Amino acid sequence: MLSRHLPHPEPTEEGGWRASPVDRHHLCYEEYRDGQWQRLEIEGEMLAGPPFFIIHFSSIEAWKRHPAWAHHRRDEIIDRIKSRFPPPAHDYEGEAILSAADRSPLIAAAGGLSDKPCRWASCTSPALHGKQFCVTHCYPSSLWRQPSP
Repeated sequence: MLSRHLPHPEPTEEGGWRASPVDRHHLCYEEYRDGQWQRLEIEGEMLAGPPFFIIHFSSIEAWKRHPAWAHHRRDEIIDRIKSRFPPPAHDYEGEAILSAADRSPLIAAAGGLSDKPCRWASCTSPALHGKQFCVTHCYPSSLWRQPSP
C-alpha cells in the first residue's frame, strides 16, 4: 500500500499541481494554492491490467461536493489527471470525461466519419464510419462535455 502522507514538492513542480496514487482504490490531485497544498481524492480501481488502474471521475453533480476551489475547474483537473495517468495503462470512467482531443483517436480508429448522420434521436453529428452513431453516442463517457475553445 502506498503512503497517504506524500512528501510535498516545491510549488513550482509540475506548474503547482501533481497527481499521485494513494492506495489500491484512490489517487489524489493536489494543487498549490494560497501558500499551501490543497487536495482532492479521486476513487479508482487497481486491476491486473492493462489497464492497470481505472480512474472513476465523479459526475458533474457530485463534483460540487469537492472543495470550492475545484468546482468550476472539473475539465481542467480531469485533463491534468489524464495527462499524468495516460492510456493504455490507465482507463477512465465517469460522466462527460472525453475531450475533443480524446475523441480524435476514437474517430481515427473507426476509420473516420461517414457521410450519414447519427441515428440517435435529434442528433445531427456525422456517424462514425461503418457505425450508425456518432462518437458521442458510441462512447457515452463523452456525453455533455463541451469541446475546448
